[in-house]
Amino acid sequence: MNRIISRLLALLAALLMLTSVAACKQYPERINFEGTSTHYRWPVEFGVISLNKVEIFALGHGIASINLPPNDDIDKLSIDISWSEFHSGRSFNASFEVPISKLYGVGYQSGRIFITVTVGRHGEIIVMGPFQENNEKPEILRLCGKRTPENDASFTDELEYLAANTNFNDPKRLALPLPDSSCPDPGY
Repeated sequence: MNRIISRLLALLAALLMLTSVAACKQYPERINFEGTSTHYRWPVEFGVISLNKVEIFALGHGIASINLPPNDDIDKLSIDISWSEFHSGRSFNASFEVPISKLYGVGYQSGRIFITVTVGRHGEIIVMGPFQENNEKPEILRLCGKRTPENDASFTDELEYLAANTNFNDPKRLALPLPDSSCPDPGY
């Protein structure tokens, strides 16, 4: 009888361990981060980007695949971004959280998430998840960044470099209509 009870207890302990392991969530190890402008006519210069309160890099347009810093809340990704609009020279900042569950793509790769942060006029931010089965990136979040005039001069060198080495000031490009924005013009 003791032998049966011992085996039942061992089986119960094994089941409890399996259940607790299966219930654990794994925080992703890597993130594919894409930074873009909403429109060809409205380029931006990204400044510092922080993920989970860890300063990662300064980023212009492009994609980076990096190790994801840990977070206290394994269900969310915290993002802080500073940037400047190329044509207006105005600087903005935005801090927000995105549910990790929205960042897994089709053919999910274990330990990897995908996010696109698109910046538009007047501090507009659009956050999109990875491509889905319909080949579209779903919009997760749309918000207006905070105007930071004290940082306007922070990006002057980068903006002057872009002006000299890109076609951002091409008359044909400048003749295009400005893109719409869901954010009001801050006026300064």
